[in-house]
Order: sequence, then C-alpha cells, then structure tokens
Amino acid sequence: MLRLDPTLFLTSATLVFASLVTVSTVLADEAADTPSDPVAIEGLPDFSGDWVLNEKASDDVRGKMRELFRNQRGRSRGGGSRGVGGGRRSGRGGEGGPRRTMQAPPSEIQISHDEPLIVLRHGEGPSVEQLTRTNGTRFTRQTPRGEIQATASWDEAGRLEVLLGDGESARREIWELAADGQRLFITQEIGPDERNRVEIRRVYDRAEEDSAE
Repeated sequence: MLRLDPTLFLTSATLVFASLVTVSTVLADEAADTPSDPVAIEGLPDFSGDWVLNEKASDDVRGKMRELFRNQRGRSRGGGSRGVGGGRRSGRGGEGGPRRTMQAPPSEIQISHDEPLIVLRHGEGPSVEQLTRTNGTRFTRQTPRGEIQATASWDEAGRLEVLLGDGESARREIWELAADGQRLFITQEIGPDERNRVEIRRVYDRAEEDSAE
C-alpha cells in the first residue's frame, strides 16, 4: 500500500495560504492607492436652474475690497514700498498702491449641472460661459486677469470646493446649496496671497418661475 508523507500536505497547504495572503495584500494596497470617486458620494446637490442675486444677503463687494486694501496697507507699514531712488511710493492710488477692482457679480445666472460638468452662463446676447469639472480633473477658468488652471471636488458635507491657480496665489471658491434647494451660496477668496485674503459671499435665490416647476 502506498504511503504519503503527511509533511508534503502541510507544506502544500502552507504555500497555498501564503499565496492567498499575498494576493489579498496586493489588492488591498491597490485599493488604498486608488482615489475615491467624488461622483460616488450619495446625495450630491444639483445646482441646475435659474438664479437671481440677493444683494441684501450677499457681501458688499466694494466694502470687501476696501477691507483687502486696508489689510495690505497695514502690512506694508506706512502704505507704500520703496520706489526708485529711495523714495516711497504712495499706497493710495500711486504706482505701488493696490489699484485692482473686482467686477460686480452677475445679477442673474443660469446653471446646467450634469455631473461631473457644471456650466454657468450669464449676460445678455453672447452669454459668458464658465465651465467647472467636479471630478478633480484640471480645467481652464476664464478670469478678468486671463485664463487660469483650476480643479474642483466635493467635500464630505456635499459642498463643491474649487481651487483656482497653484501655489501661494491659489484661491478657493466654495459652492453650497441650501437644504431646501432654493438658495445658492458661492464664497470666493480674493487677494494676492494667503496673508492678504478676504472672502466674498454671493447669495443667489432660485428664480420664481424656476422654483414653481
């Protein structure tokens, strides 16, 4: 009668078990390295619709710009920087002072939201289009100072966070929908760098004819 060595079975079983552990570890590592898909988050808000600016609930753009300029003057200690020849440039409207102005927000906007693409339009005649991709891929955003690269993704609270630019000059923009879906909040950072920043919050109400549907 043929006798089989029991140690042979133990060795084979050990090898099979070790292989299974290795495969499981590799799969787990691959899953950990794979970024989560923001589209997979349940209950994402839908920004689609026609929206009207609520001026009373929104921040005053001019007031925020004055706040930004005051902060910049305070950091410059005296309201200016050294000019050519050792002179001091004026910090109030001079060559070295802040002269940038911010465009007033559009009074009416139309948004088409087909995840992961958001298209915002405003203006009469040839309308202005602003595209946003919410899946973390880079896209181009047109600004008064030219084109910049941007990315956007959802946070755990269901808010859309847009990062405009790179490095210290990068600015954030947060989109948030009210629980009843009738109000849209867009909060935007302005300023040249992280030390000189203020936030401007725009509030839009859903258009009456749009909310009645």
